[in-house]
Amino acid sequence: MPSPIRLETVADLLEHDHTLALFCPRCKRWSEAPLAALTNRGQGAAPIARLRFRCVRCGGEGERQLRPPTTHGPATAGWICSSGAS
Repeated sequence: MPSPIRLETVADLLEHDHTLALFCPRCKRWSEAPLAALTNRGQGAAPIARLRFRCVRCGGEGERQLRPPTTHGPATAGWICSSGAS
C-alpha cells in the first residue's frame, strides 16, 4: 500500500504535481493559483491553508480547490458505458 503524501505547503503541491484552483463566487470565474511564481518569490514553505487569494477582476475573495495531477490513461471521454451491450 502506498504511503500518504503531505500536501500542506506550496512546495508540496508542486512536488506532487497538484494544482490549486481558485473560484470567485462574485463573478463566477475559475483560475489557477500561480504556485511556481509563489515559490520563486520565496513562499514555497507557505502553508496553503493560510494563503488568501483575491480575484483580479472584481477583488472578491477566492475559494480554493485542491486538484490532483491529471492522469494520462487510455484515450477515453472519461465515461463508462453501462448499457449492457457487448
